[in-house]
Amino acid sequence: MGIHKFIDKHGKARWLADYRDASGKRIRVITGTTKASAQEFYAKKKTEVFDEKHFGLKKQPGKLLLEDVAREYLDYLKLNSSPGWARNQEYTLEMFKVRFNGKSLDQITPSEIEKFKADRSKEGVKPLTINKNLACLRGLVNYAKKMKKFAGDNFVAKDSFFKVEEPPPRYLREDEMRRLLPNCTTPYLKAIVELAINTGMRRGEILSLRWESIDLKTNFITLTKTKGKKVRHIPLNKAARDILSALCSQNNALADYVFTNSEGKPFTDIKKSFKTALRKAKIDNFRFHDLRHTFASYEAMAGVDLNTIRELLGHKTMTMTMRYAHLSDEHRKQAVDLLGDKLKGIISANPTNPTKEVDDIKE
Repeated sequence: MGIHKFIDKHGKARWLADYRDASGKRIRVITGTTKASAQEFYAKKKTEVFDEKHFGLKKQPGKLLLEDVAREYLDYLKLNSSPGWARNQEYTLEMFKVRFNGKSLDQITPSEIEKFKADRSKEGVKPLTINKNLACLRGLVNYAKKMKKFAGDNFVAKDSFFKVEEPPPRYLREDEMRRLLPNCTTPYLKAIVELAINTGMRRGEILSLRWESIDLKTNFITLTKTKGKKVRHIPLNKAARDILSALCSQNNALADYVFTNSEGKPFTDIKKSFKTALRKAKIDNFRFHDLRHTFASYEAMAGVDLNTIRELLGHKTMTMTMRYAHLSDEHRKQAVDLLGDKLKGIISANPTNPTKEVDDIKE
């Protein structure tokens, strides 16, 4: 029990408070990046537990604490969204539970949101990441309002977010692709990467893919649990079908999941092996999610219309898909230029005589 320092999945040092509540249940909470905040949180919890055990002092009934709503909201996300998305939001919700510990939703003000933004900025966190944090908190409040647990205004207003111009999507160039694939040498990594490039599926969707979701006769994958909370039907091109057919012929179809380890359990993460492959291929500034951008970018450059790309990616609106518009426009222009060059050659080989044409009309 006490406070402990650890290194998170991003390689950053964080602090954890470890204590038991009044009932004796062990509680472990990530408190942040500083020892001082961990000590403050731990001391406060020890006092609350002591008061409840010895004096019967409990939090006021009916007081809707953010930490309570956060637990409910996380359960809701686990039930209604993809496992990967729920895990991502859990980390952010833990941060807000510490930040607003003991506070009810009606006690949190827009000025505290501005202070949160300022504090995160001082820690060196990028505006885009802070916006994602705020989106999570805004979603929590909207959930509370939807469940009739909170009637106030959402203190994370739409104008609370930083105005950030998103950089163009990072995708694999052809030379990078040729270097990456041979360096995917661990079991199944090459198949996972190739499937991501050919389908645009998210990492979590691929790792949790079951054979029952795949129809190699109609060449479709059906995903029922997606980030967008809608059933998505993903067409398989020949490359994707060949990958899955090869895996099926290796007796993998006997397992529930497509990608399993030696114990028959699905892979939960491939970050380490993917990073190794990127390093060997000398590819920088690239994440697994960028394979999804690679799929969409090459679709746009092949002349596929943006609405079809939106449907393939499972975007609810065109807003997210519009990031590929510049690629589509550029290649449409190139297509028109090619036509112009071809027509120019035809026209120059068959010159017209304007004067003759006018005389013909007069006649």
